[in-house]
This record gives sequence, C-alpha cells and structure tokens, in this order.
Amino acid sequence: MRGNDRRSMLWIGVVCILTACLSATALADDANRIQPYPKNPYFWQYKGRPVMLLGGSDDDNLFQWERDKLAAQLDTLVACGGNYVRNTMSDRDESNLYAFARVGDRYDLDRWNEEYWRRFESFLRLAAERDVIVQIELWDMWDLTRDNWARHPFNPLNNVNYSAAESGLLTEVPFAPAEGPTKHNFFHTVPELENNQRVLRYQEASIDRVLAISLGFPNVLYCINNESGEPPQWSRHWAKRIHQRAKEHGVTAQVTDMRRREDITHATHRTVYDDTEVYTFADVSQNTGNQIRDRRLQYRRLLEVRQYLANAPRPINNVKIYNDNFGGAPKFLRNVFAGLASTRFHRPVPWNGGSRGLALSDEAQRILRSVRTFTNALDWFALEPRPDLLSHDEGVYLMARPGRQYALGFDGGGSVELDAGALPGPAHLRWMNVHEGKWIDAGPIEPGRVSLKTPADGLWIALLQ
Repeated sequence: MRGNDRRSMLWIGVVCILTACLSATALADDANRIQPYPKNPYFWQYKGRPVMLLGGSDDDNLFQWERDKLAAQLDTLVACGGNYVRNTMSDRDESNLYAFARVGDRYDLDRWNEEYWRRFESFLRLAAERDVIVQIELWDMWDLTRDNWARHPFNPLNNVNYSAAESGLLTEVPFAPAEGPTKHNFFHTVPELENNQRVLRYQEASIDRVLAISLGFPNVLYCINNESGEPPQWSRHWAKRIHQRAKEHGVTAQVTDMRRREDITHATHRTVYDDTEVYTFADVSQNTGNQIRDRRLQYRRLLEVRQYLANAPRPINNVKIYNDNFGGAPKFLRNVFAGLASTRFHRPVPWNGGSRGLALSDEAQRILRSVRTFTNALDWFALEPRPDLLSHDEGVYLMARPGRQYALGFDGGGSVELDAGALPGPAHLRWMNVHEGKWIDAGPIEPGRVSLKTPADGLWIALLQ
C-alpha cells in the first residue's frame, strides 16, 4: 500500500472513530432527556429514572424575569418538592421584552433583541441546574389578539418588513381565541393552509431561534399553542419542524398541542391524541376550566382520555390548573389520582374577584410538599387508576396495584368502601391531611372489603400497603 493510501485510510479510520464517539455521546445525552418512562409510558422519565412532575409558579413566562428573582422562584419550587414549570414564549405583560429589535417607532423582524434570547437561555440553564422540567408553549394565542395584537411586532402596522397589503394580515383582531378557526390568518400562514411565505419566514425564524437554544437542554417539553382552536395543520407544521430540528441536533423532542375546548374528549382534542407521528404526549389543562362544574365529570374525562390512549400510551400533562369551581387544590389531587404525568397550579391571574391559580402561594407549597412526600412513599409508577375497586367515585379516587399498594385521595373528606380482597395478608393504613403533610398511623387492615373514613373534613390522602 502506498504512503498516501495508508494516510487516507488512517484519516478515514479516525473520522469513523470520531463519528462513532459523537453518535454514542448523542445517544447517551438523549437517554438522559425528559421522555416517556418505558416501563409505564403514562409517566415521564428524566436522567434515566421515572419522575412525577409537580409544579406551580407565579407567572407563565418566567424567562422574562430578571435572573435573581427567577432563581429565587425556582429555589422555592424545588424546596417544596416541585420540579415543573410552564413557559409560554409570551410578551404581553407590562415590562415584557419582545424578541425583535426596535428601529425608531417600529420593529425590524430581521433583527433580534438579544436580551430577550439571553434571558430565555439563562432561564433554561437555571431550571436544568435544579432538575426542573420546563414545558414551553411556542405560540400564546392571547399575545396575538385584541390590544396585545395592536402593539405586537408581527402586526403589519408595527414593523418595517411588510405592510398589511403585502402580508395580507389583519391590523385589528378584536376577538379572543375561539374553540374553532377564526379569521386571524396569522395562524393560517403554513403551506398546508394559505402558504403565506411573506410572514411564514419570520415565524419560522423565530421558532428556529427558540429551538436553537432549547434543544441544547435535556429538561424541555414542547407545546405548540396555548388554547388553540385554529386548524390542526397550523399546529402540525410546527410540531414537524420541532422534530426536524431535533433530529439535526441528534436528539429527540417531546411535543404536544393544547386545544381550547374544555371538553377534552371532543374531536378537536383527538386531532392531537390520534397523531402519534408528531405528538408524543397530551395536555389536558382545559379540563380544569370554569365551565366544568361537575367534579366527577372532570375525573371521568381524564380516565376516558387515558383509555383512549391505551393502544399507544403516552404521558398526559396538565400544565395549568384553574382555581375556578371547587378550587385548585381538589383539582390538583384529582389529576394526581387520575394517573396524570404532570400537574401544575396556574399563575394568579385576576378573575371574578379572585385568582385563576394558586401559583406558588403558601397553600400551593404545602400541597406540593405533601403530594411529593406521599408519592415518594410508594412505587407510584407501578400504580394505575382503579375506581372499579371503590364503592363510589364522588370525591374519592384510587391509584392501585391490587394486592400490594392502594393510594386513595379524598377531595373533601368522606367515606368509601375499598375492595382490598387481593391483599395476601394484613396491610398498614396511614392517612395524611394534604394541607398539613403529617402522617397519621391507622394501624393494620385485614384483606377484604374495607370501610374507610377520613379523620376529618378537607383534602386527605391514604396509603394502604
């Protein structure tokens, strides 16, 4: 073999070894990312271990906060057992930054506001350092309607890049996001709909910048919209783009979409449930909305969605719990005992004289601490909802591995009969008041049909094992 040939073969060998090493590193990194738990894909796994996502925060776009304030919020969350926050790429609140640079009295969509992106990257880093999972929403529909649209950089009146005539976009959007498609054609630009390349190029550049930063972090989940009723083709375009960019980065992304309708069993939600090619988990946050006034209906719809996904199980998240009707605390407990993979208190938006979310209030912290203590006390990820083992489901819920462990939640006190006939022998019963977080020992329980009554009114959880 000639010298040049030997050198060529040597370099080919070096390149092959480096490629193999890089591929192995990418696989190792991918294995540590947030992803469905293989042994029970209704739950999440992070850094190779199953994880229950519990959260609450005082805002839904925490990346807009200054670093010290943000770090303190994340530290408070972690200290009470939380590990999950929501982050809309939102810019409608007072003092929020926009992603684009201002030129005179308008914005230039070809130039970034680098401080916006610096804050975003800093936020993801602070969360990753604390093992906090971030669920990003790429498009917040409320940012782009009414007065928020009137001042937004994407509005043709506010940028130097296109006029209303050139873009075809509305300059006024006097209506709120709806349960079905609207006239707001900012959400119809994708090739599968209006193919408005004049606007789409800026939309894609913005999302690509989000992904260029976020795909480098292992603790990120992706949701396309906040409460969308727009055509599913809009959402699917962005879901496919996330997966394509993730593939280019050598990683796997977890993606869903949040529809606006509060009935999570409706056909509009099934556009997400059925599309297993691009949607790897579900979000059912609208199930806690203000129009649903029956707690059993809320719970049963969660189980119905779980059953609908049974042929291809995926995590079911609830990234925001509204405080309307029954309060946020019972809804939090209901989510946990319906086997959801995540549940989080909504931010404290003023609503009808009250607040739409418990956020990270003192009450929320107590609940997070109690639920984390409880789920850590048993093999939570081996359990499944078993309401069939209860005499009724009016305010009481069961997660069980029959014969081994039974976990019950009561969202207002009360009593129930539990079929514990599968127990091989006596089991130990403990109670915990969710707002107090202290165990109460109730002694041994014999196998068979067991009558259980909470020690007092309020939110209670019980463990029989």
